[in-house]
Amino acid sequence: MRVQRSKTRWSFPKISQKEQINVLDGDVFFYFTSDRNGDTGASKTAQEWLSDPLAKNMKVLQTGRTYQVNEAIWNTAGGILAANLMVKDLEKIFADIN
Repeated sequence: MRVQRSKTRWSFPKISQKEQINVLDGDVFFYFTSDRNGDTGASKTAQEWLSDPLAKNMKVLQTGRTYQVNEAIWNTAGGILAANLMVKDLEKIFADIN
């Protein structure tokens, strides 16, 4: 697996309105939701944003390369075990793409 880094520094766009979602367009889109204790608000918001007509115009959604990943592994966990699990996720996803 090879991930090529752009010549510019990676940055994470800060968006606060779904009308800004197009700034997240790319080759592959990873997202997670932080639903806890039976709350489904984050998942509902993600589905609302991803089903919006503006989002449906994004190349990454049109190509089907949108992946919901495990929030604990990709965001809240740390250390080598979480890193290994994240790499396994990436290997599986990119094997499916190729």
